[in-house]
Amino acid sequence: MQKHWLGLSVLFLVLGLSIWGYAAHQDKAAAPERQVLSAGQKIKINERYSFQYAFPKKPRLGTTVLKINVFDAAISATDNKVTDLTILASSDMPAMRGNHTTPPKPVQTNKKKDYLFPVDLVMRGEWEIVLSFQEDGREIYSGAVLLKV
Repeated sequence: MQKHWLGLSVLFLVLGLSIWGYAAHQDKAAAPERQVLSAGQKIKINERYSFQYAFPKKPRLGTTVLKINVFDAAISATDNKVTDLTILASSDMPAMRGNHTTPPKPVQTNKKKDYLFPVDLVMRGEWEIVLSFQEDGREIYSGAVLLKV
């Protein structure tokens, strides 16, 4: 009887480790590698568009705002900010993926042609904000903003 329980224990241990390994693999598959973006620098989306982002205030617990400006190289004016693209943004904690996820949602614009994305930082640690730039319903660029609170 003792051998039977030992065999079942080993079987459950192996199954548990297999399931855990599969789940860990799935988490990695769900989070593809993206270009990590740098604040304040113009980042090229394609031949026509570029963007830069900044946090108007230092990110801290609570709601913080990510400001994104998109520029159109085809406009030769000094102020070539545009709101032609759709930006979808989501946030999560990479170390606890799925526990504090904000699903992708469209980023709103203001009268100054700034895209503004409010991010709820509910606990200290590393956060990732994924930005997906879309034109005519298809993604043309994706990148990740990493920050530590």
